[in-house]
Amino acid sequence: MARLHALLRLVVIAALAGCEGGGEDGTDAATRGSVGEACQRNLDCESAFCIPAVSGGEASAWPGGICTAPCQDDATCAGGTCVAFEDSGYCMLGCDPGAPACRDGYVCHPSLAVCLPDCRVSWECGPYFVCDEATGACALPATPGGALGAACEGGLDCVSALCLAAEDEAGAFTGWTGGMCSLPCPTGDCGEGGACLRLGDYLLCVPACAEGACRDGYVCVEALGGCLPDCRLGWDCGTGYACGEDGRCALEMAEVAAFGAPCLSDFACETGVCLPESAGWPAGTCAAFCGSAWCPETSGCVVLGGYPYCLPGCDDASPCRDGYVCTQPEEVCMPDCRGGYDCGTEYTCSSTTGFCDANPAPLSGLGATCSSDAVCDSALCLLDVASGFTLGVCTEVCAASCPAGFGCVALEAGSWCLPTCGDGCPSAFVCESSSQLCVPSCLSGWPCPSGYVCRNTGLCRDPGPGPGPG
Repeated sequence: MARLHALLRLVVIAALAGCEGGGEDGTDAATRGSVGEACQRNLDCESAFCIPAVSGGEASAWPGGICTAPCQDDATCAGGTCVAFEDSGYCMLGCDPGAPACRDGYVCHPSLAVCLPDCRVSWECGPYFVCDEATGACALPATPGGALGAACEGGLDCVSALCLAAEDEAGAFTGWTGGMCSLPCPTGDCGEGGACLRLGDYLLCVPACAEGACRDGYVCVEALGGCLPDCRLGWDCGTGYACGEDGRCALEMAEVAAFGAPCLSDFACETGVCLPESAGWPAGTCAAFCGSAWCPETSGCVVLGGYPYCLPGCDDASPCRDGYVCTQPEEVCMPDCRGGYDCGTEYTCSSTTGFCDANPAPLSGLGATCSSDAVCDSALCLLDVASGFTLGVCTEVCAASCPAGFGCVALEAGSWCLPTCGDGCPSAFVCESSSQLCVPSCLSGWPCPSGYVCRNTGLCRDPGPGPGPG
């Protein structure tokens, strides 16, 4: 179903006024209009659904009225295209934007390819679209929207489609004077001209600044390197902060903890970021977001829970405080996982070092390619060049039986469970008819033994006097 913006409102008037009796006024059904034709009442339309040009003395923006019908998709819209207006779909007459043939008062919408009212005459495009004076169709503004820091009313005003609006849904002032175009910065990088800050539960970009470089309604917070709303105009500084005479939010505490020091909450740190004990950080630790002015040269950047934090650096000469270990190769102080820090699902706590080590890659099952015993679940990688296993295959020594799809095959080096041809060979293997063994296909990248060539069957063969059948 084609879709118009929610602010392009469809006024359905006559259809809601009640059903008209079919044919009681002598109207010939054969002369009733199809979708897109002019009408004054429901009985004028084959669909018995008319949006008139005027109803109750007020214009409906549909010149001459229009025959249409409710629809859910194009399949339910005989003779037209289903277009969504607000929460309902209605059939509109299709057209070719390259050769439009809409009736007077209507134009062919270039992207929807349907006839809609000419916005130069009666149709309202709404606040996020403009009327194209050349075509009469509603279109997005020619400009792509404001850059980071520009004023905005909604997402369509911004290149990033993210506007920190001046008012919330209830109409209350948010503190963002005139609105501000922003964008997410999950990695902490806003590019040149931007600063990544934590605003509530999100990491968002604001314009980077030097003293006095912010637009009206905003102040430069040098410690954060970005423009934030002037708290004297209504911006809420939040718990632990007070609005200063200069319009900047300042910590209420007389003394605050330095980077890397223990902490209880964000406002207890001069950096404004505390990784708390409740999250596994012994006694808490004051951190900062990577790239901020609070990150010393000796710190290291680590992504935790999707957020990039700079943490105290460490080495033999500068060890971590109690409860923390110096991770390798990052050389930053992280909680000793032996003390209860949760390493997550992709890491395992080392009982030896206290580091969160990445989980090893899953082992390969029988029949998978391998380079060493260590990558096989069976701890056995067979490399038998003479039998065609030139890259190695995970196998196991034959016991009483082999798993389904595998047979006990005697080779020079012993008897192994290998893929057999009975139920078809796995991907990248082909059937060797004489042994009924699935061997690696040389067409899939497996090299042939020295003195052999790869045939079009995927089997390695002695070249012999001629090409042979493979």
